[in-house]
Amino acid sequence: MIKGKYKAAFIILKGVGRELTDDGWEFTDNSGFHQDTLTDIKDFLGDYVSELPNSVDKNQLKVEVFQLDDGLIESIYIRDYTPNMSYIEKIKGLLENNSQLELFVP
Repeated sequence: MIKGKYKAAFIILKGVGRELTDDGWEFTDNSGFHQDTLTDIKDFLGDYVSELPNSVDKNQLKVEVFQLDDGLIESIYIRDYTPNMSYIEKIKGLLENNSQLELFVP
């Protein structure tokens, strides 16, 4: 298990409401998105995303996929344990031109 300081981020649909609750971040008005929407980052997160809905730990990155009841993805939770947030920066760059998804870094 990875331990230590990390920076969290979420891949979510653009325009989705965000609310910090006692249970953590909740995303409202979220119709979800299909795995195919992840084409911009599939090569980078492919090993993780193909394991839906499992959580996978690898090196200094943890990725957890949250699915809605209909199987669509609600959000992808990312923990980056690198000192300079290199994984989050990489994902941010890959999603820059994605018209449907955004990287939310609380």
